[in-house]
Parts: sequence; structure tokens; C-alpha cells
Amino acid sequence: MNRTDGDRTPLYWIGGWASDLQCWDGLLRETLPAFDIRFLDAHNFLHATSRLEHLLAVAPAGTCLAGWSLGSLVVERLLREGRVPPEMPVVGICPFLDFCEPDGPWKPLVLRRMVKRLFGDAHGTLADFATTLGLEGLVRESWLRQALEMGEPALAEGLTYLAETRLEAPWHPHPRRLFVVSPDDPVSPPCRTPESVTRVMPAGSRHVPFLNHPEAFHAALVELAGRE
Repeated sequence: MNRTDGDRTPLYWIGGWASDLQCWDGLLRETLPAFDIRFLDAHNFLHATSRLEHLLAVAPAGTCLAGWSLGSLVVERLLREGRVPPEMPVVGICPFLDFCEPDGPWKPLVLRRMVKRLFGDAHGTLADFATTLGLEGLVRESWLRQALEMGEPALAEGLTYLAETRLEAPWHPHPRRLFVVSPDDPVSPPCRTPESVTRVMPAGSRHVPFLNHPEAFHAALVELAGRE
């Protein structure tokens, strides 16, 4: 599928913890050809969202908003505060409302230990998380490089945000939203999403369905955008 930039749907993508997806820019632009992606760092919007609100307010018609992992929490907060235009399509990828949900794999103590380890062994902490994500080869190397460049204070702040932020169900009833979930996600805790607007990716998607099953993921985004 060959497209010019003018044929692509604008997509603002807020990434996950330690994940400015610019590190996979070329790969994702190739595997998501219907979209002109602008990657945003969730760490920049944990507390102050005025810049992001402005971007959404002046976005071109038809622009979609995606939140992956930590980014899905940022997006949900924006929705609840009325900061997302009602006509804007929104997708939550590997979403959750409480990262330390009791039935999930993470506890506040685990995240506090990760924070402490970051300041003495940032590479080891991030390498372990990359393994949990299932990243390998050049994709893993690119992710580790950009994660280390974020610096320990920003990474620690992100973990603290995940440990302390708990949003109550139900999800905000935005008129144009979709949820993309993986059946074998080792990172996001179990979280019920509305069945009618939930798309379950194939087995093996883990926490990165856009890397492991890009065709199925692309199809879900195309559906969200209302494209043929």
C-alpha cells in the first residue's frame, strides 16, 4: 500500500512508560501505512497537559488519538476532564485504569523497588522490562537507547505515577472510542473494557500488538478512523 502524506489520517500517539515511540518511527510508519503518526512522550503529560490540550484543539479534522499503556491512562484522564474533542476518534492500546490492580502482575512495592534500582542500575532495570515486553534484536536496542536517554528522574516519576494513579470504572463514554487488547499481555493488568468496542489481537501480541501483529493492529486503527 503506497500513500502520500496527504492520504494518511493524522494520529497522535501517546506512548507508554520509558517509551517515546520515535525509536520505532520508521518501522511503525511502514507497518501502519494509513496513518501519519506524531509520537508524544507520556512523561511530558503526567501532571501538566495544557500543551497536549492545545494540540488536540487545533488538530486537523479526522485526527485520531491513541494512548498505549501509560499513555492510555493519560488519555482517559483527559477524556474525563473534557479535554478531548467529542468528534475525535480515540483508541486505548493495552489499557488499564489501575496499574497496581490487585489481580495484576504489579504491586506498589515492586514499582518502588524499580525506582530505587534505577538510580544505580538503570540499564539493568530497563533491560529486564524490555524482556518483559518481549523486545528482541534491533527493536530492543532502539528501545533501550531511547529509554536510557530519558534519564533516571523522569523514569522514576513515571513509575511513581503508575503506582499512585487509580481511576475508577467505568471508562468515560466517549462517542468515538475503541480498545485494543492482547490476550497474553504480560504488562497491563486485567481490565474490563466494553465488549462492543474492544478488539482482541491475535495470540502472541503481548504488550506490543503493533509490533507483533501489525496487520491486525492496523485493521483496528483503520476501523477507528472510519477508513475503507
